[in-house]
Amino acid sequence: MSSGVLNRREASALATREALLASARESFGRLGYAEVSLADIARDAGATTGALYHHFADKKRLFAAVAEDIEAQLMAHVAQSAPQGVGGWDILDYAVTEMLAFAARPGVANVIFKEAPTVLGAAVWKEIEMRYAFGGLHALLTQLAQSGRLNGYDPTVVAGIILGAAVQTVDTIVTSADPERALAQGKDAMLAVLGAFRTPRS
Repeated sequence: MSSGVLNRREASALATREALLASARESFGRLGYAEVSLADIARDAGATTGALYHHFADKKRLFAAVAEDIEAQLMAHVAQSAPQGVGGWDILDYAVTEMLAFAARPGVANVIFKEAPTVLGAAVWKEIEMRYAFGGLHALLTQLAQSGRLNGYDPTVVAGIILGAAVQTVDTIVTSADPERALAQGKDAMLAVLGAFRTPRS
């Protein structure tokens, strides 16, 4: 079998997987895990259920892939959009407020904030988060602590407080009658939360 045929097959398989992830993300985000059927996800992706099971062993693993993909996109978005030459507290302020805007997108909060801990289990979801949003937040806070700019607080404790506040803020945004205003106020509120732990550079 030629490498050209193999590459076309690999490309086709990758395209199918991406289509299934996109379909599942929309369905899980809009309807919730319990209300979504794999047959509907496959149909909306233009694939067969056999193709779906080829890529994902079961519904829970498909959901895990969707949730992890969202977390990876969040991290990539923050990294790619961050202003050049910004560091320390400024990059943390930027990352947290951008996280609010990203998580407030349709369906995102429902998957990664509301359902993931329940569907996947708290331990599994925490392991995933440590590779992405929570882990990145913890790393930034650890750097600030090591440079004496975290007022003596434990980075793990502060990371948990910030993430918990962000989850509640996003919930307020996505359920608001005026999401744009709620997002603006949410960003201001999160900056105030961050400021409570901040040690100014001397």
